[in-house]
Amino acid sequence: MFFILLKRPNKQHVHLFILLTAIAIPLIFPLEAKAEWYVAGYDDEENPIYINDESVYIKDQVHGAEVKTKLFGRAIFVVNCETSNYYIQTNQGTREGYAAPGTVAGVIADEICEKYH
Repeated sequence: MFFILLKRPNKQHVHLFILLTAIAIPLIFPLEAKAEWYVAGYDDEENPIYINDESVYIKDQVHGAEVKTKLFGRAIFVVNCETSNYYIQTNQGTREGYAAPGTVAGVIADEICEKYH
């Protein structure tokens, strides 16, 4: 197509070129979705625990969300709000357990279960 533009650039080809360029630029440089992170609480060293409110997932008593802390970075946290059993997937691996009150898992579980129902 560019060869056609070089040979005989007429109005139609110029308009087509501008249209294709206008479509290609957003495809080459996609806009990043801006996550809405908010502080859900603090760990025992007073570091904030963040939850991405746009990532919250609810299926009956199972709630999940993307979280991040200084302790483990970004992670996917899933909790059964009825039993307080949780599962977390980080770049350091996975863990399962009971979200005891006052722990990082407990703070995240309380926030996800109480705020989103």
